[in-house]
Amino acid sequence: MSMRLFCSPGEERYWWEGEPIYKENESVGFHRMWYLDELSQESEFSVALQSQEGYWTKREEWGRLDHDKKLHAYTIHRTLLNNELVFDFDAKEYLDNVKNFKRIYPLMHDLGYVPYVFYSGNKGLHVHFFINYKILAKELDMDLQLRIRRKYANKETFIKQLTSYLATKVNWLYINYEIDGSLNHKNHLIRTAGSLNKQGFKTFLGHTPEDIPLIAPIFNLENRAYPKFPFHHGCYTNSEIKYSVPKDIVKICEQFVREKKIGKLEAKNKSLKDFFKPATTENYQKFRPCIQFFESQQYADLGECRKRVLFILASHYSRSSDPVGILRNWNRTFLGRYLRDDLIVNTVKSTTGKVGCTYIKEILGNLGKSDLCKGCSR
Repeated sequence: MSMRLFCSPGEERYWWEGEPIYKENESVGFHRMWYLDELSQESEFSVALQSQEGYWTKREEWGRLDHDKKLHAYTIHRTLLNNELVFDFDAKEYLDNVKNFKRIYPLMHDLGYVPYVFYSGNKGLHVHFFINYKILAKELDMDLQLRIRRKYANKETFIKQLTSYLATKVNWLYINYEIDGSLNHKNHLIRTAGSLNKQGFKTFLGHTPEDIPLIAPIFNLENRAYPKFPFHHGCYTNSEIKYSVPKDIVKICEQFVREKKIGKLEAKNKSLKDFFKPATTENYQKFRPCIQFFESQQYADLGECRKRVLFILASHYSRSSDPVGILRNWNRTFLGRYLRDDLIVNTVKSTTGKVGCTYIKEILGNLGKSDLCKGCSR
């Protein structure tokens, strides 16, 4: 049997293909396509299609994807924009996610963040922020501006790296409010608005706590309810993107330049021992306490944060001879085959091989084991 990647011509045809200008409630495919086209004006991103059975296609740039695939795909996942942050509220109950968003909203609002809140279609909330960095051209010290220009060949690379750095500055929220911060690793994918999940479509809810219903809003084919989209040209709304301008962004950029030593000469190796030390090896991390814990029965008995720990171990073993085999054995031995094999394979493919101690300590804190992480020196 072939994978169910697309809505067939005879299956809810007009509901997916309705003309967006005249039939706003019969145009899920069109609305989603227009929405993603609008996002593509911000920065490039890649997409992968997911079948109803859970299988994935290879990633492809949105601009290169065939028009019919854009229109008829059941589920589209995308990489984040270069200037985008996402909070994935992943508590076990929808109402808990709503409460957690309401708790952080005043904090983020005071810092200058404007949230786009989406219901995932299952139980979670995805809160997106689109960052505007133009203030840096006016208020950042000119010496730092010149150092940045010498370092980066184009604006997009700088914005992408600064956004990743910015994500680390709000990671204190992840532990306290049941937020999965792993989406802000740029190789990860997130379900797009208007794409199907377990119960229904991912849909836009609003910007403030008052916009978020206390009962999960189910939009799906069965109840003929239609998902909403926040902005895109040519459809029922023409609102511009509401950007976030963090109040402390100039200070954060200054820290970013200093910590990354942008414009500074790197120190020379101090000895031949350092000079000939392998650039990358499993050995120097082999006995890290955090890795030993994740590969122990003690962790297996807890049975929490399994996907995030998979991501950590995939990064740890990314340059071994058989990372998939190692993780399959870990999944079989300690998790009782809880994780799907395709998830393991895709995680290995998507990892960059770099996970910071801050992120690992966050996971350990969720598990009550933050004392295991003392920071690592190379």
